[in-house]
Amino acid sequence: MIMQFLLQGDFLLTASREDIESTLPWNRTIRDALAEAFLLSIDDFNQGQLKYVWPYYLPSASTTACSFLEPAIASILAKLRECDVLESCAETMVKPSSLKHVPLDPFADGEGVPFTLSQHTAAGYLSLKYPAWAIEATSSIGVSQLSPREFLRDLHSAITRDPTAFRTKSATWHSQLAHTLIKLSTDGELMSLIQDICLIPLHDGNWSSAKGQLLFFSKSETSLEIPSGIEVLIVDSTAESDPNRRILFTSLGVKAWEAPEICRLVLKVHESSNFDPKSLTVDQLISHAAFLYKASWQPPKTADLWFATMQDERCMGRKLYIPGSIETNSPAARIFAQLQKQFAVIHNNYLKAFPLDADWPIWLVNNLGLSKVPRLVTPHVEPQPQPIQTLETLRDDETDDITKSSEHAKEPKMLFAQGEEVAFRRKIPGMTDEQDWILGRVVRVIGDGKSRRYEVQDPYPDEGSTNSRYKSSASQMVPIPAEGSPLEDYEVGKRVLALYPDTTTFYRAEILATSDDRAKVQLLFEDDVASALKIVERRFVLDHKEPQTRPQSMMPPISRNQAQLQQQGAHLKDGPWVPKGVEPRGEFFAIFLSLICD
Repeated sequence: MIMQFLLQGDFLLTASREDIESTLPWNRTIRDALAEAFLLSIDDFNQGQLKYVWPYYLPSASTTACSFLEPAIASILAKLRECDVLESCAETMVKPSSLKHVPLDPFADGEGVPFTLSQHTAAGYLSLKYPAWAIEATSSIGVSQLSPREFLRDLHSAITRDPTAFRTKSATWHSQLAHTLIKLSTDGELMSLIQDICLIPLHDGNWSSAKGQLLFFSKSETSLEIPSGIEVLIVDSTAESDPNRRILFTSLGVKAWEAPEICRLVLKVHESSNFDPKSLTVDQLISHAAFLYKASWQPPKTADLWFATMQDERCMGRKLYIPGSIETNSPAARIFAQLQKQFAVIHNNYLKAFPLDADWPIWLVNNLGLSKVPRLVTPHVEPQPQPIQTLETLRDDETDDITKSSEHAKEPKMLFAQGEEVAFRRKIPGMTDEQDWILGRVVRVIGDGKSRRYEVQDPYPDEGSTNSRYKSSASQMVPIPAEGSPLEDYEVGKRVLALYPDTTTFYRAEILATSDDRAKVQLLFEDDVASALKIVERRFVLDHKEPQTRPQSMMPPISRNQAQLQQQGAHLKDGPWVPKGVEPRGEFFAIFLSLICD
């Protein structure tokens, strides 16, 4: 094939009469005039019946068998790119490079009109009058096809500029658009763009995008009410009744109006970093906990809710106390009065929410982590002779300690390899203070066996420091798991050594929660306030026990009363101090012992 059209010219042929003599100036002059002649023909075509079909006859270098004509073909295509030869949807003649061809599948409605066609986009879209079989060739002169990303950009722009025109489209049109968007939503990047567009009609007549919004389908027949203080948007019932639109809305994050979804919403709001519990009243916070209780919903083990305290402060449930059954003016009441002065205690109005329901406080303890102060009674302690430690028993104790130390020494030491990431303690010459744990990498292994040592590099040395490499031993190093390695779950409350965010230093912290994908851990670092929770990558949260600073035999002696109270054999008049299943906190017993022993 040479051309899509007939070319008549007075060319001089070769002796065989089968080809054009390409070396003759006469032939080259005729060939070079071809481009201008073709453009003059296009001007005529655009005035008549061939206006929308002539692109089909555009020449292509890839289908031309005659290399002699290739310069003419290139010249034709180059000249057409710079001329106003194609019609737009606005019925204006424009340059091909300024036009987009809109694929009718999937970017057009049932009548073949692009969803995004408007007065703002018409000048940039290729006219719909060009038949599909003629459009393909237009790409050679600069027409490009509208991409999904460009489609969503134009849709967002059309809705923003003229929201009324979009919202007054027929229900069928919106259903067809939803069908198209469902297909695009399978791509994560495109889904993010769809979430930014105001596509969702609400029951109050407004429209909303999905990003950053709490959206629910209409209530239907249920009597469930969202707790006070949590703002949600409700989808228009007519719009959600269309199957395509409901599928789209669901993929965008609209939730069903059901108790479990509302419960999860309450927890999500409380866990959000943008949530300000002080902006809600005591009654509003009570309604949140009460809703979860009335819904008979089992929250996840890591669930934590904000509560109001007796001092009208705000506190997370796992840092909060709730009183048990305490008689007025009893020793337990006096202890609890002291406790309220120093620690967060739940507001009295919580207990008034369900005054006759004994399960309510138990549910708070079991599901939201509150610590229930146990019912205490005055203990009747029988005098007991105290054991006297003789020189022999002391020696026996020391021998036991030495034996335990020897057994510990026999345990195999941790071995590290070159290139391994570790947390380590620097040994700085001339400094006797214990250094912090910092992030490092093993760059050299020195020696073997018991004399094995390591050279560890600090990748981010302190400003002004002249040394970034330190000698270290296995006892001063903790391995950091490699990326992608399987990691075990930590139980809530476990003490760990963790990398403080935006630093290279490790500190002691307490586990509060783990993300669903186990990639992140929520921590409370030592010396941080209770509200200063941090999120740390799981592999930088290390299981490293704190070393005992002194052996048990060196602990200071306790008073006789303290020893008697700590003995499990002490006789109690009305029953045990701590109800079964309740784990009291250390600060409570600190207050209790100080009152009793004083």
